Amino acid sequence: MSWRAASIACTRDAVYVQHGVNLQGYAPTGETFRVPVPGGLVNPIRAAREARGGDAYYAWYGSLSSDGAGNLVLTTPGWMATDTIIGALISPVEGCAALLLDRSGDRALALVGVHRDSAVVVERHRSLREVDGRRISVIEPYAGSVSLRPLRMVRADNASNPDAFPQDPCESRFARWR
Repeated sequence: MSWRAASIACTRDAVYVQHGVNLQGYAPTGETFRVPVPGGLVNPIRAAREARGGDAYYAWYGSLSSDGAGNLVLTTPGWMATDTIIGALISPVEGCAALLLDRSGDRALALVGVHRDSAVVVERHRSLREVDGRRISVIEPYAGSVSLRPLRMVRADNASNPDAFPQDPCESRFARWR
């Protein structure tokens, strides 16, 4: 038997548990149900895990939380370098999701959650160091600041590269936090 860590998020209507790639919901009535995770989030993570040998030590998601308005927030794992998709905002009641996008490429900024209509963003401290006679910028593991940044919903047909994302109507919304 093997054990894995699980993330848990609570909303008014249910408790949600992330175990591996799956999300499972548990209602107070005793009903259990599966919450679909958007392919636009799962597929890049699956590809990155396979590129690393599929090792079980690489987490599927960075975190699972609730935005305070009944939606779930899944973030990409910290080990995964991505240039676009940083998570998903999932409505378990409606069955729809919005991928969370960041096209800045700034690795010092990290999405740690969503509160209502804003992204909770940590800005890690940067410092200059000299390595082998060269000055380099280093992103430190501690936060210099935390901020709320408004999410802006964008339709897939307005995204700069709509072909890179699934065209399923439930996944046709994107949210950008810059």
